[in-house]
Amino acid sequence: MLRVTFEDGSVIEYRDGEVIEIESHPPRDTPAADWVRTREYPPEYRRATPMSINVLTVGKRVYTGSGFVKVKNIEHV
Repeated sequence: MLRVTFEDGSVIEYRDGEVIEIESHPPRDTPAADWVRTREYPPEYRRATPMSINVLTVGKRVYTGSGFVKVKNIEHV
């Protein structure tokens, strides 16, 4: 089990091997299929790819119910 703390203060516990949406490409300023708009002006779009929680590292962004959030800490529990 992994306990992930995000920059916004939220904490989510994930099972080992669970598949989550991790940002997989650098942000861009033009829309494209499967990209989510994360900022109105200047426009910014981000994309996430389903990956195993086991590849998550501090500093990566995860797509959660509240949008893309940067990982601040990861603990094994």
